[in-house]
Amino acid sequence: MHPVIILLAAIAVAALPRNVDHIEPNETIDSNPGTGYNNTWEASNKSTVSNGTLTSQRNRVIVNMHMATVGFDYGRCGSGFGSCKTGSCCSDYGYCGIQEPYCGDRNSTKFQNSGALYPPHTNANIYKRSTGPTTSIIPRRKVGSVPYAGSGEIRHCTEMGTVALTFDDGPSAYTDDLLDLLDEYGAKATFFITGNNNGVHEIDDCSTGYPAIIKRMYDSGHQIASHTWGHPDLSGVDEEEFDRQMYRNEMAVRNILGIIPTYMRPPYISCDYNCAEKLDDMGYHNIYFDVDTVDYWNNDAELIHNSMNNVDAAIAARGEDPSQGSFLILQHDIHYHSVYSLTEYILAAMAEAGYGTSVTVGTCLGDPRRNWYRDAQPATVEC
Repeated sequence: MHPVIILLAAIAVAALPRNVDHIEPNETIDSNPGTGYNNTWEASNKSTVSNGTLTSQRNRVIVNMHMATVGFDYGRCGSGFGSCKTGSCCSDYGYCGIQEPYCGDRNSTKFQNSGALYPPHTNANIYKRSTGPTTSIIPRRKVGSVPYAGSGEIRHCTEMGTVALTFDDGPSAYTDDLLDLLDEYGAKATFFITGNNNGVHEIDDCSTGYPAIIKRMYDSGHQIASHTWGHPDLSGVDEEEFDRQMYRNEMAVRNILGIIPTYMRPPYISCDYNCAEKLDDMGYHNIYFDVDTVDYWNNDAELIHNSMNNVDAAIAARGEDPSQGSFLILQHDIHYHSVYSLTEYILAAMAEAGYGTSVTVGTCLGDPRRNWYRDAQPATVEC
């Protein structure tokens, strides 16, 4: 084969979206009947689903109707298309966006120009701040009826007719806009927060802007949950590192809110027996999901339609009666198109299907808010 062709093929493969937080592509999720998106099956309304693509006999929300632009053009650019709008960049592959593949090592020209939001730490100062006392001494009393991690992971809502949007890996530069959108729909979500934010920012550092975002989440009635400090595979770390990952994330949340969460989602949805027993000792509920939007592989103006199709397939699989179904949905608020396209599409599609708006994971499990957290006063961050 000609060397140029090989090089172009390699570049194309490198440009494909990567799995940020999840299962292998051919792995089947243990979920409600009919929600495995890697196979062909017939949904309850006789729609055909193959490889995550739905052809429905019902009139559903048109894919392009609910795509919030928030001042950015995330369509095509370059030869034959023109330039992106101010605030976004044209990638080497002809798409507008504001993430690293589009703009380089900073999220957006909007943030480059302001120079104020989320400035990066240097290795010299990232650990200089006081993190406060360890949270390992906090009593871990188990309350309520929701099973703790030792009893197994939780994959489904138990309250029928509910939809629970969940977002992993944030907060990010997009999360404030996401909170605005959720407010517009009267929706609540659960945020599984990673404390060192991909190794660049510590969420309890006022200079990042994250404490204000996390306080807004909490004050607005969204649920704050743990996704560890540094996003490791908890099935592959020793006991000392396991403790550090969980307790340091707790300390960061404590420093901002004066509480620690009782809900968590393990990175890569990987938690073996030892991991589950350890989480149980720490008083955590282990939350998985039953609808994977696969937004981490579809963070593109065109590919995000695949994630929308996954949602449509899940709705079709539940049947026509909302009182007999529920949805525990996985997204990531670090992905631009998941925030600005997919979320509103899901909210509109669920409303049309009769499910109403999103609630927190705690709510969809029938767990009152008082059980979502443990008191860990005082909060020490004043930004």
